[in-house]
Amino acid sequence: MARSVSLGYFMLAFSHGMGGVLRGAGLSRDSMIIMITLWCGLRVAWILTAIHFFRDIRIVFWAYPITLACSFVIFIWYFFRKDWLHHQIIE
Repeated sequence: MARSVSLGYFMLAFSHGMGGVLRGAGLSRDSMIIMITLWCGLRVAWILTAIHFFRDIRIVFWAYPITLACSFVIFIWYFFRKDWLHHQIIE
């Protein structure tokens, strides 16, 4: 498990850092939606569907790096796609 999850720890730290950046910029809802959707929704969906096809505990171990990699990619995409200069915080 340690071999399959070790790179995921970097992606986990990056995702938490990007979530903090978004929350600091006033976009807390966006970071929450990304994390809940991928870390809870996709992870549970992966485990429930993949375990029916492959009866192996390694499928559960791979759920973590897969979902962390997805959140890593989406946070990078969102960071460069968002218009930070013209973002207005509604008070």
